[in-house]
Amino acid sequence: AADPLTTASTNEPSFQKTAELGEMWKSNPKDVKLGLAYADSLAQIGQGEQRMQVYERLVSQNPTDITLKATYGKAMLENGRTGEAIAVLEDVTASGKADWKAHSALGSAYDQDGQHPRARQSYEKALALRPGELSAMNNIGMSYSLEGDLGKAEKVLRDAMAQPGSAKLPRIRQNLALV
Repeated sequence: AADPLTTASTNEPSFQKTAELGEMWKSNPKDVKLGLAYADSLAQIGQGEQRMQVYERLVSQNPTDITLKATYGKAMLENGRTGEAIAVLEDVTASGKADWKAHSALGSAYDQDGQHPRARQSYEKALALRPGELSAMNNIGMSYSLEGDLGKAEKVLRDAMAQPGSAKLPRIRQNLALV
């Protein structure tokens, strides 16, 4: 039989598999790997709110796990809980242990909240941790666009288009055309 932990996010949604993961996780709610597999499975069957409850419990059981907290913050952002996402992602990035993706997610949260200058600061931190990251460059350009500064947006997006590998991210070209 397949390992439910490694196949939860790659198989077709299954209510039975989700129930099995839930039972396994309830017996060990501190198990991050198992909890994340259960949360992914819940998302696949359209149980977004229950997914968030699993994340909340996982974070409360593992308060020093920065990667878990970042995942939780990103999930909040996906679910439209922008203010809460900002609080969690600010905590993650303040730890000094956050990766570029956490800084970029915080930037996205700030952009959704209309805090465009703060968003660009977060994207710049992401770029400092991972120079040349095209998604961060794209996000900076779009942040300028959201703020109404189309000249700066165009310049940043053109710079991103000039980077190696930009052809692999068609959204940069699409965003440049939009701007």
